[in-house]
Amino acid sequence: MKWLWCIPFIQAQFSPELDDPTDDEVFQEILSNAGHFWEDFRDPETGLYCDTLKLSTDSSDSDDVCGSGNNRYSAASTGHGLVSLAIFSEASGTNYSSIESPEHAMNLTVQTLESLTTLSNTGWPREDSYGFFSHWTDRNAKVMGEFSTIDTAILALGAQFAKNFFSKYYSYDNRIGANADMLLKSVNWKKAIQGLPDKGMYMISNGDGSMSAVTAPYNEYYLLAYIAQKYELEFASKNNTKCREYFEKAFGYFDEPEGISGSPVHTNFKGFEMLSDTPNYMTSFPIQFSFYLAKGMWHNSYYREKILPDWVSADQLWSQMTYASLPSSWQNFADNWGVENDNLYQYVWGTGAGDSPSGYSVDRINNSPDWVFSPHIMAGFMLKSASRNDILNQLSWLYQNELCSYEKNSQSMVGGKVKILWRCSVKQPSWRSTQVQSVDYGTTIYGLATVLFGSGWYEQYAF
Repeated sequence: MKWLWCIPFIQAQFSPELDDPTDDEVFQEILSNAGHFWEDFRDPETGLYCDTLKLSTDSSDSDDVCGSGNNRYSAASTGHGLVSLAIFSEASGTNYSSIESPEHAMNLTVQTLESLTTLSNTGWPREDSYGFFSHWTDRNAKVMGEFSTIDTAILALGAQFAKNFFSKYYSYDNRIGANADMLLKSVNWKKAIQGLPDKGMYMISNGDGSMSAVTAPYNEYYLLAYIAQKYELEFASKNNTKCREYFEKAFGYFDEPEGISGSPVHTNFKGFEMLSDTPNYMTSFPIQFSFYLAKGMWHNSYYREKILPDWVSADQLWSQMTYASLPSSWQNFADNWGVENDNLYQYVWGTGAGDSPSGYSVDRINNSPDWVFSPHIMAGFMLKSASRNDILNQLSWLYQNELCSYEKNSQSMVGGKVKILWRCSVKQPSWRSTQVQSVDYGTTIYGLATVLFGSGWYEQYAF
């Protein structure tokens, strides 16, 4: 039995259970509002996805949609956007989005992919040495931020996901596959991997042939190592095994990785095992990104059967422990949002990243100064089928009680407004977020789709 600090770990029970959540009116509202909100991140002129939207109800505020007044695009978010177009295509005919048919979704996907090479007549900025994309850009194709290896990887994985999904249609547009493969093959992925006996992966390409900012397993850079070894397997010479040898040691193909010089770090929170790149606990979005975007996670029994279930339990338990350690803060939080404080930790949990009282923050177990909790992480963990119904009931409760909920303008939603679930702070209960980062909110879209299609859908179409 797992030793759980000094309080029992209570698995939240909800009544009534949803026999078919897709028929539930609250779920349909959550689905529709989330999907149409996500569509506002997409610039209709370019098909690229903006980094941030303001939570504004001022009709004159141009930053509450992606377009002429707000076009700071994110490479990783555009990768999420390509996956979302597959999701909305599969769900066409529902109220999840404004996508009317698979053909409609394919047209939008082609626009997004082609903008990567045609934006402002030059394409998304890339460094000339190895082909890595700038973290951000705008309608003028300006270099914004570093040339990011992980953001390039997420973008390319999103493109491959779209290719795999849309190719099942008789009306498949071959431009999707052509552009997705051109992107994959245009990057020298192995340059981001140090290779054995070193354990590092480079986060930045400096644009002059050198690489910098080394990180180690485990974090979201799993996806960088994953796409590097996949590319090597499919396109490199048989003698080129650097990335595959590294991936096997650092992350493992089918079971627990052997590790390289102590990485990944195995962390343990009150009996629940997780992985990290340091002795500190890892935030929860990397494990979610990895499962949603990489088929390899589903093929590894260690991640699927041990790490994922333990990670969900650890994240929930930490919220419960903050409740036990400082119940007055939770009472103030409940009073400020106008809800009853009846074991509120059962409904509010999730360590993730995004807007916070101190600006953009990445929250972790034992390292979240303002106790900021993330409904988008809760939603993302619905990829674990055994937890899906409980988490959906938790999200429904939050939505109905308007806890951690926000309204904003929407160009996509009929009626011009959406209501979404987003981050809230227990220790700063009067704080209300003013903006949403797309790269983080994307797990809401991914997670809600598991209610419609199941987690196997991601395993089927991921690269």
